[in-house]
Amino acid sequence: MLKRLFILFLFLAASSAFSQKVAVVLSGGGAKGMAHIGVLKALEDNNIPVDYIAGTSIGAIVGGMYACGMSPDEMIRHFNSPEFSIWLSGEIEEEYLFYYKKHDEDAEWLNVRFDIDSLISPQIVPTNIISPFQMDFAFLQYFAQPGAACGYDFDKLMIPFRCVASNIEDNQAYVCRSGDVGSAIRASMSFPFYFKPITINGKVMMDGGMYNNFPIDVVTDDFHPDVIIGSVVAGNYQKPSTDDMVSMLQSIFMNKTDYSIPDSVGFLFQPDVRYVDLLDFSKTNAFIDSGYVAVERQIGAIKNRIQREVTPGEVSLERSIFKNKFPPLLFQRVHPIGLKPHQAQYVQSLLKQEEDVLTLNQLKPNYFRLIADDKIAYIYPRSRFNPGTGYFDLYLYTEPAKDFTVSFGGDISSAATNQAFIGLRYKLLTRYSLTFTANAYVGRFYNSFLLGGRLEYPSEPAFFADFTGTINSWNYFSTSRYFVGDESPGFLLQNDNYLRLSAGVPFSKNGKISIDLLGSNLSNSYYHTNAFTRNDTSDVTNFNFFTFGMIYEKSTLNRKIYSTEGQRMLLSLRYIGGNESYTPGSTALTYSPASKKHRWIQLRFAFENYFPTIGQVIMGVYADGILSNQGLFSNYTSSVLLAPGYRPVPQSAILFIPEYRANTWAALGFRSVYSVYGPLDLRFSTFAFFPYKQIQERIDQSAYLGKTLAKRYFGASATLVVKNPIVPVSFSVSYYDNTENPWQFLFNFGYLIFNKPSLY
Repeated sequence: MLKRLFILFLFLAASSAFSQKVAVVLSGGGAKGMAHIGVLKALEDNNIPVDYIAGTSIGAIVGGMYACGMSPDEMIRHFNSPEFSIWLSGEIEEEYLFYYKKHDEDAEWLNVRFDIDSLISPQIVPTNIISPFQMDFAFLQYFAQPGAACGYDFDKLMIPFRCVASNIEDNQAYVCRSGDVGSAIRASMSFPFYFKPITINGKVMMDGGMYNNFPIDVVTDDFHPDVIIGSVVAGNYQKPSTDDMVSMLQSIFMNKTDYSIPDSVGFLFQPDVRYVDLLDFSKTNAFIDSGYVAVERQIGAIKNRIQREVTPGEVSLERSIFKNKFPPLLFQRVHPIGLKPHQAQYVQSLLKQEEDVLTLNQLKPNYFRLIADDKIAYIYPRSRFNPGTGYFDLYLYTEPAKDFTVSFGGDISSAATNQAFIGLRYKLLTRYSLTFTANAYVGRFYNSFLLGGRLEYPSEPAFFADFTGTINSWNYFSTSRYFVGDESPGFLLQNDNYLRLSAGVPFSKNGKISIDLLGSNLSNSYYHTNAFTRNDTSDVTNFNFFTFGMIYEKSTLNRKIYSTEGQRMLLSLRYIGGNESYTPGSTALTYSPASKKHRWIQLRFAFENYFPTIGQVIMGVYADGILSNQGLFSNYTSSVLLAPGYRPVPQSAILFIPEYRANTWAALGFRSVYSVYGPLDLRFSTFAFFPYKQIQERIDQSAYLGKTLAKRYFGASATLVVKNPIVPVSFSVSYYDNTENPWQFLFNFGYLIFNKPSLY
């Protein structure tokens, strides 16, 4: 009898061990959640089964990847990859920047966006700090196939999975059990103001940690496991600091959470991870090791409790079986949601082009090309496998951009170049992409008014056309102390009015090729001497001309001024033809008006490049050059004014330096940028200017060309830049050798950027 009871006991014990089910629960906690990967790796290495998994926020990401068949080693490679860094930063990869879609740079500081039918609700404050586009596309890439393989039922993933989001409309936790896997995880990790929230079933969802940062109750209610293993890298937040916005947001949005697990229920691991910022993934490998070590320290107790074993080989086989269910990631039908029919047609035309079925690599360039279009404010992609076609349908939940954008900006400086800027842009998305632009600069030094329009056609290759009408006026009288050189005029008023039509196509992702047709009236008023009175009259040189050009441009620079990375290249070939009309003033030595025809061809090259960081130093090089057969105008001053100038640093835009102007010239410069502290950069520039033949003045005020390469000019500049999200602040000291006033100082708040001139 005793023998039979003993055998029955062994049978029941074996049966109990065989049926033991283990659930793993992963907390939120930002970058510290990398420790969860170490926990999962240690469990696998020690043959501990994982039958169910659940998580919140970063726990949802790690748990979701594991449930979808990604091994811990694959996760380690992913989170250490450059691709993840790009995804986390929100920056668009260089190959998807689409330079041809960028508007001309202007002096904007900030803008307000609004719809024509909702003027009372302008959009000023963004809903997120980090751009979500890279992340959203990555979630489509990683989770579309597992979602299809499980039939959008999270119980049928490789490991049954749950994650928690926060339904902020109904003020309650939302448990994700089915649907789009990527959307569930994306909702769970959308920390307020860092990541843009998304909608699920019509409800706005944010980070699950707001209501349940450690969902033990979810796995208990849904799976009824025998043992729960918890990994916690979070805690209830301390008293918020008035100097720490993140701590205040955490206290506002995050409820207190019970992070304990009773011994009778299972095991709790709290890896030794020190505090880091929410998105500081620089300690990824250290955190992973901490998670691994935390499990190893208790592995004996775990194995005493969990007798059932699953070897790494068995887990690997299970992964292979699940991944074999993945359908090919091919997209056939595109469904834009939230757009009018003609707008949806534009999106479909742009994405599909001539292809009936798209691979992910074929979809991605045009997807980011659509994002680069300023008519689209936001796109969230979801996929759904269509068993009838054998392909994925792509659903794009799209928010059109506000119709109007009003921009404000300008420049405040220690020179007399203070100016205000205002811009207005109206965007219209139909079967084509249309943009209408107006802006105005108002100041003592520079005044301008611009009207323009752009058409973009979603063809392959893409086609764009721009029309611009511009009135420019520079008044150097207000900044006469910045006229340097032996024979500088004491007064100059330059008016430049033109109409421009250009059209082109992209050339690679970061470049464009365009043709340019322009007609202009360029008028210069000037004196030949500083010794003039109010009774004197100025000389006037009018140059009415047209120009036809072919231009190649490429740019990946990261800022519109004071760049620290990227590259810019310009190559243009231009024909210029027009008529000069000269009317002498009272300071001229001649009294006879003159006219002259001018025809020339001009080739220009410009290049700027920043190299990878060496410690705290960024090095850069820039080169510029003009090759032309441009002739001389009626006198020396007009010849210099109409010669292209070299502007090596931003401050040069407000200086008129005759020595730095010639019809043909070459220049070379070097830059180094030192990160001093936080937002402070110290920039050093050195440059050399080589005019092929310097424009010289005869005693009768006429011009002639000097000897070949007889002159060369060197200079340097040091600038302290304070970077901030709205506008840079800088103080610069520049030196231009062999000029009358070689030293120049400038404090500047804003952008020394103007509308394009007609020439050069």
